[in-house]
Amino acid sequence: MNWQSTTGNQVAELIGAELHGDSHELVRPAAIWDADGGSLCFLVMEPSWGDDIYKRPGLVIASPEIVEVLRNENCAAIGHEAPKFAFCKAVHTLMRPPVQPGIHESAILGPDVKLGEDVSIGPFCVLQGQTELGDGVVLEAGVTLYNSVAIGSGTTIRSGARIGYDPFSFGVAADGEGYPFPAYGGVKIGSFVEIFHNVSIARGNAGDTVLSDWVRVGNNAHIGNTAEIGIGAMVCAQTDISAEVRIGRRCWIGQSAAIRQKLEIGNNTTVGMGAVVVENVPSDVTVTGVPARAWDRFGA
Repeated sequence: MNWQSTTGNQVAELIGAELHGDSHELVRPAAIWDADGGSLCFLVMEPSWGDDIYKRPGLVIASPEIVEVLRNENCAAIGHEAPKFAFCKAVHTLMRPPVQPGIHESAILGPDVKLGEDVSIGPFCVLQGQTELGDGVVLEAGVTLYNSVAIGSGTTIRSGARIGYDPFSFGVAADGEGYPFPAYGGVKIGSFVEIFHNVSIARGNAGDTVLSDWVRVGNNAHIGNTAEIGIGAMVCAQTDISAEVRIGRRCWIGQSAAIRQKLEIGNNTTVGMGAVVVENVPSDVTVTGVPARAWDRFGA
């Protein structure tokens, strides 16, 4: 990737922190062991410099307690309580080349689709029904949006995602005869959401399926009808979230977890990898296992 250049002063201003040392031109993000004088790096723990294994980067965003260590090694540094976050923000905002807006000639857009400014729609996308994209939305190749989907500004949806299809819901007789439920809800996706490859999101039966701002959804995850996911939640790859589940703010749902329908997951809660959640989970806890149970340092 051809990164855009920035400077130490621009990074410091963006993240609201003080620059210690000179403001170098920064032309690429790098791991600290692969750095040079034009690199932007981050550190959480004090490095072991060894026999000059670690090169001297142009700027390190570091935990505040190790800024002095870096300055003693003649490294320009910025202290931040969340170095990885600040590093990612700086790279995304100042160094990542912008996606070029436009609609690929192979994309298919229905007559009722509404587009904001600077939207990018990749090859073989299909947008149907009452679909609306906010400013700066990016759809990679092969994304399909069905029925009623509203997507907020700055959101990215990666290749192969399917959003807004009729849910897996049926009326079934005792002898097995059954018919699909006549769903009429939609999907509402907030701003700055990241939905990765081959994610499936069903529309609501009556109400909407809702993903709030800053939600992240990993590859091959499934989100059932009328589910609601709170601000800043992270849903990892291959997770299965059933219908009408409510997930709180800033939750972490681990890879391949499964959550039974109509359950509530509180704010700031972690669901461990492969956990099967069969009852409501309160805020500020970690649950793991099959069935999932609250974890503490004694394993209870």
